[in-house]
Order: sequence, then structure tokens, then C-alpha cells
Amino acid sequence: QGLATVVYDGDINAGANALALSSVDGYTLDIGTPGTPRNVTAGQVSIAQAVNVSGDVSATGNVDIVDGATTIGGGVSGVDLSIAGGSVSVGGSVSGANLDVSGAAVDVAGPVTITDTIQVRGGGSLTPAVGASTNNLDVASTSVFDATVPVTVTGNAQLGTRLQISAGAGDSFVLEGANLSSSVAPRTLTVDGGTVTVVDSGGDIPSGLLYHLDAAEGVTKDGSNRVSGWADQGSAANDFVQATAAKQPLWIADGINGLPAIQFSGANNNEELLLNTETDPRSFFAVTTALTGGGLRGIWGEQGADAGIRLNDANWYRSAGHGSDGNDFANGDANGVSVNGTLLGQYVVGTPHIIAEVKGPNHTKTPYTVTSIGEYFDNNRDYHGNVAEMLVFDRILTAQEANNVGGYLAAKYGIDVVGTSYEGQSIGTGSPNLPNTNVIVNSDTTLGLTAEAGSTVVVGGVTIADSTKLTIDSDSTDLRLTNLALGTDSMLVSTKAVGVAADEVTITVGGTLQGGNGVALVGDYEEDDVGTDLTLADGSTLEWTLGPDPDNYINVDGGIVTIDGALTIKLLDGGGSLAGENVALFSTFFGASFDPTQITIEAPAGWSWDTLVGGEPDIQYIDDEFIVLKNLSTGIVVVPGDTNGDQIVDDADLAIFKAQFGGDWNGVALEDPDYDNDGDVDIDDFVVLRANFGTGVVPAPLAPDFSATPEPATMSLLAIGGLLVVRRRRRKA
Repeated sequence: QGLATVVYDGDINAGANALALSSVDGYTLDIGTPGTPRNVTAGQVSIAQAVNVSGDVSATGNVDIVDGATTIGGGVSGVDLSIAGGSVSVGGSVSGANLDVSGAAVDVAGPVTITDTIQVRGGGSLTPAVGASTNNLDVASTSVFDATVPVTVTGNAQLGTRLQISAGAGDSFVLEGANLSSSVAPRTLTVDGGTVTVVDSGGDIPSGLLYHLDAAEGVTKDGSNRVSGWADQGSAANDFVQATAAKQPLWIADGINGLPAIQFSGANNNEELLLNTETDPRSFFAVTTALTGGGLRGIWGEQGADAGIRLNDANWYRSAGHGSDGNDFANGDANGVSVNGTLLGQYVVGTPHIIAEVKGPNHTKTPYTVTSIGEYFDNNRDYHGNVAEMLVFDRILTAQEANNVGGYLAAKYGIDVVGTSYEGQSIGTGSPNLPNTNVIVNSDTTLGLTAEAGSTVVVGGVTIADSTKLTIDSDSTDLRLTNLALGTDSMLVSTKAVGVAADEVTITVGGTLQGGNGVALVGDYEEDDVGTDLTLADGSTLEWTLGPDPDNYINVDGGIVTIDGALTIKLLDGGGSLAGENVALFSTFFGASFDPTQITIEAPAGWSWDTLVGGEPDIQYIDDEFIVLKNLSTGIVVVPGDTNGDQIVDDADLAIFKAQFGGDWNGVALEDPDYDNDGDVDIDDFVVLRANFGTGVVPAPLAPDFSATPEPATMSLLAIGGLLVVRRRRRKA
């Protein structure tokens, strides 16, 4: 009594018994002193309030630390480690089967080695100073996992608010499982240098695969994206086809969460794709968005036979308790229908979901002679919705196999399955899929996406800071990013598999590409054999900041730029008072492919298109190098004839005009006296200068001397108005 701290200066060994250490009423209990480590050993250890241990805390069972302001000088080991509330500092290592940090701030000076799961939740934080390894990493919303050196996750990572990796050169974050996902979007992986490696290590696709359809692969479509064929990605070659143009569904680039899908209109025009080979399906999985609910609309089944999978109403598929009969694929099996990993779950119209069914004993209509996707039954029951992926098997999968397939689809399409049997499960597809994970790179970093050659790698968004290099190292030559933001002087470099020819690596941005206000590089000028193409997907957006330097563009080194359909260019004002009217967007020596008529340009208020050249925006590929935006005028009002941009027409402008009179304007000089934009500096330009001399924001103080400039007799016949127009100096091609 009366002491602020009680010190027990000795080891405590409780054998197999449980040991509780706690302090109350503002006291602190110290086991040992900082200079003399004392260890605590028991079958189970519980620490509450202000208790400090100078040595190790170890248990053959669990270790619980609750509401502590606790310092442990050594390490902590046990089976299940739980730290709830307060702050805990560990001077050594932490090891066990599971580590649960809930609402606590935990700093660990040594390595963290957890064989099963690290969970950080309740606003807690875990900061390992020398790395961590675990099978599964679960960081809940508002919680933080902040590691300063190598981290290895052999299973899945569930991210909430932020996963912060501050790695030095040669250090790494290794996710040896393709599922980096969360119930809270967006999730962010922030990397300060080092190497981030994501390895697909899921189990194999279960045996008995009849067909595997993916709207990102094997789709045959015409110029209007009408689909005539959908090729099986499995080995059975069970391809779906539609030769009749009026019955062909529509392929859309952003069908489900940024990934492609096949859209069936539901307009009772019999849009469908057909498999003309007899099959005997037993397990069915699909990722879909129903755009219209109910109406007995069928997504899949025997063509024209009223047999397969259909909607019952706006909430339920036909299943036990929801109108199911022998025509329905799962009839007779009370657990035969799953939505997003929930048995007999509801779907929501307009929301992507995973539908999984197994054949019920009362469904006697298999095998299917001709299988239809989209029409189901020729009785005004056409499906209205998007279908992105489908896997069908000739046997009923085990529970674990079904969970692996469902978990793979959930991770790939960013569908919330937290708390269901799909959570944390996956199958090996040869490619990591991180569609809702944002990668923010603040220092030079290598992002290793270990995937099989020929596979597709999907990442949500990539943001690269100014003067920073991100290297994407992957065997895959098909890298798809939802969004890409490039800082000034930043670099996005893609490597390739050994043996892949140049110009075969493609980076596709499906959402928003941000650039401008500085030169950025896509590709690698140091690796001549690495060709990198940049594609902007149909329906994507280019956000372009016009900075003060007109020479801002994205340099696509060693590849071509393709705008694959519609593109919206949103221009942002970055103080670009010197931006030329020919605004370079991309530099690409190897060519460009785009349709200017499908490009929409949105400019800030007060900006317009140069009325001297028709008043229309224009996108061109010029000089076999640049994709440029032509005819742009910003909101700075300049009098025609104001050559030097000081917003008045005076002797300084006349001097520039005299110096370049009679020549072709070649775009070298900053000042542009070619006022009528016809490529030369002649008497027509002099007309513009003379008509506006002395006008502007500040009146010119002196009258001009035109005596040194030739003036034809016809000059007096020209009626030149003094109208001010919105105009900018241009850098001509």
C-alpha cells in the first residue's frame, strides 16, 4: 500500500496451470526489471491492466492481454494470442497459431510468426518492426497493419482500411495466395519501396469440369460487340455459339465490377448462346447481375424445355420454399441453391452476385441435349442481366471444392462473402486477381504478380507518386488495372516471361487513367526487348491535368496506344497558362489505334475550342509519335495579335511579328505570330495584329511603327473587326 509500482524480481512458472497477472487501483506490476529479464511460463497466461514483464511470456495454451498498458521485454508465444484494448509493446518476437488484435495498439520489435491467422480489428493496429509471416491476414475496417520489413502471407489477406508496408530496398511483402480482399471498399496496399509479391497458390480447379466461360477470354464478337461465340476455357472445348444476328447478346467491357460480361437484353427476342453438345451437369456456378427480377426469367438450362435455373421473384431464385418444382435444377435438395456463399440466400436486382446450385434428385431432365444461356424457355422468359463467368461440372462437388470455386469468383469480382463459407477460399487459376485492391506506391517498388504465362492479372487501382518507379514483374502478358494514376516523372515498368517476344505485354486500364502535369513513362527504356502496349478500355476515362509546361505526356516506350472504343477525356486546370493548343497526351513511336468520333472531351468552365480553326476539338496522331489534343483554348482571354501572352497588343508583339514575317511557323519559338493558323507568318497575320493593336487588359501607351513591314495595296479593303476571341498560343505539329 502506498507504492506506485510493485516489483516481483523472479521468474514465474505455473507449469500447466493458468496464471493471471493484473494490477488495480492505478498500481503497476513489474515482473523483473529492465536490466534483469524475468520470464513468465504457464499453461495459460492472462494479463490485465498495467503489467510489465522484463523477459518472455510463454504458454502451452493461450495468452490473453486485456486493457493493458503493457511492456514485455522479451517475446510472446502461445497457441491463440489475444490482445484487446490498451497499448502493448513487445521487445522480442511473437509466435503462435493465431493472433487477434482488437482495439489495441501493438508494437513488436521482433518478428511476428503466426501459423494460421493474424486478425486486426476494432480500430486496433499491429506494427511488426522486423517482419511478419502468417497463413491468413485479416485487417478489418478502421484498423491498420503496418510492417516495416518483409511480410509473408501464405494464404489470404482480408483488408479493411489500410495495409501499410514500409519496406527498404531488398525487403518484401509476399502474399502467397491470390485473395487480397475485404468487406470494406476500397482496400489500399501502400508500399514504400521493396518488393510486393502476390503468388497464386490456390488449389486446382476441381475435376469434372464440363465448361468454363469467362467474358474476358474467348469471346467472338462483331464491330458492334454482338457475340456469336463464347469459347470454353477448359479442356473439353464445349463452346457456346449463336449464328443468328438477331439473337446475339452484347459484350460489355465494364460488365461486373470493372470486368467484362455478356449482357442479355430480356426483350423477348430470344437472345441466347447455345451449346449443341449433350452434357450431364451436376454443379453450376455463375457470376451475374440480374437487371430485371422475377418473371421466371431463366439464366441457364435445356434449350426450350423449361428446365434449368430461373428467378422466382425479385428476391429469390427458384429454390426450396420459393416456388421450386421438378423443372428447377436444384429441386429436391434443400441446400441446393447458394447466393454469395449463403445457402438459400437472396439476390438483389442490379447487384452482382454468385449463384451456385447442385442438381437436385427431383430434377430428372438431364442430360441436356442443347444448353442455352440467356433464353431458358421460349415463353417470354428471356433473362435480362449480365453474365461474367460460368463454371459447370459433371459431378456434385464436395463442400470444400464448392467453397474454393465460390471464393475464387468472389475475390476476382470483388463480391462480399465475409462470414460465409466462401470467405478465404480459392482455386488456382494461374493468375492473382485483386480487382478491388488499390496499390499506392510512394518509393521505388517491385510488384511481383506470379502468374502462369498466358493468364490475366487484375489489380484495382495503381497510384505512383512523383519521381517513383513501379515495376510489375509477372509471367502474365495481360495486366488489367481498374485505375492508374501517374505522378510527375513516374514510371510504370512491366517485365515479361522469358521467351515472350517484344510488344506482347499489354497494360489495360478499364476505369480512369490520370496523367498530365509532368512526363510519365509506361514501359522501360532500359530494356529494349520488353514491349509494353497501353490500352484504354471501352468506356474508360482519361483525367488530364494541364500544367504550366506544354510538354507533358505519357511516354509509352516500345509499344502502341489503343483506345478500344468510347473514351471520355476530362481536362483539369493545373495552372497550364503555357499549355499549347496542341496538347500532347501520349508519345508512342510504334503507333496508335483509336476512333476520334468516340472520344468525348470535357473542359473546365470558361475553356473553349479555338474559333479560328472551326471551334471543334480534335484528337490526332501526328509525326508518327504523338497523340495530341488540338484546338484547345483555356479561359484566359487574349486579344488576337498578343504574341507574347501579356494580354496587350503592343510594340513587343510587333517586334516578334517582324522577326518571323515571311517564314513558315515551325513551332520552335514559344511565341506564335501565325494568328490565322495557316502554317505561315504573312500579311494575313499582320491584318490581325494591326486591327487589335493597342487593345487588351492594359492599353498600349504608344502608337506602333508599321513602316518596316510591307503592306499591300489591298490592305485597305480588309474590314477587320476588333472582336476579342478566346485563344491560346499553340505548338503546331
